[in-house]
Parts: sequence; structure tokens; C-alpha cells
Amino acid sequence: MSDNKFFRTVQGVISLGFGFALSCKRLFNGRNSFEKLDKSLSVRGKIAIGAVLSFASIEKWAKWTDKWYSKCKKSDSKDVGVPTDGWHFFGEIYPRNGLCQYVPVSFEGRKCYVPKNYETYIGNRYGDYMKIPPAEKQVRNSYLKFSLGDYDKQAS
Repeated sequence: MSDNKFFRTVQGVISLGFGFALSCKRLFNGRNSFEKLDKSLSVRGKIAIGAVLSFASIEKWAKWTDKWYSKCKKSDSKDVGVPTDGWHFFGEIYPRNGLCQYVPVSFEGRKCYVPKNYETYIGNRYGDYMKIPPAEKQVRNSYLKFSLGDYDKQAS
């Protein structure tokens, strides 16, 4: 992530575009399942956009999205971004020193390394993450499995 606000904004806007395109393509590919879960206009609109984007496979859209996101390679920037879920590129920007330094924690009997300021990150995302929210405030996530073929193996 660039410390320069202009370049960060350009990177973010283009990242949002690729993320939106990938989301639309994902909904289009899984439309039979997603339409049963959510018949809203926004989902139907994204499915329609995904149909237009069908000139390329979901795997290709995922590769393009990842390639663009990977352009954020400045390893000495003061901040880093975590472009995930509904928060996207601009929703989660954190100081590098808290997110790119790791500490060991025990999780289900295993030693895992997590960002040093994981409680800040999780708290910002979920509030009091140790309490299960009431049913009406719980978020449903739907996932669509797809293969990135050889690209999967490159990341391993």
C-alpha cells in the first residue's frame, strides 16, 4: 500500500472494481443457489452484471483480481490494507507495525501465528467477538467452490 494518498486512492478504486466484478461473476455462476437465498434487486442486478462479464471464467476474474491486489507490494509503507468481505479496500487500513508482526497463540490445541494486534482487528470487524450476536444481527455468508487450476499450486 502506498503512503501517497493519490496512489492509494487509485489502487483502492481499481481494487473495488475488480472485487465487484469478481463478486458479480461469482453470483452469476452460483445463481441457482443464490437466487433461492436472496431474491433482492441488488443480487439480481449483480447476477445480470456477472452474465455480461461471462466473456471470462470466474477463475480468470479471480486471477485478474489477485494480480491487481498484489500490486500493493510496498513493504515499508506505514499502513497496510485488508481488502475483505463487505469492508473492501478502504474499510480496513491498519498500521503496518501491528498487522505485519506476528505472535504465537494457542488455538484448539495448536500453535498459530497471528498479527500482533489481532484483538484490535477482530474487534473492529465484529465488535465484542466473544459474544454470539442475536439471530437478527448474524450475517449469512455463501461460498461457491471453484478451482484456480495451476494457479492454486503456485500459491502453495
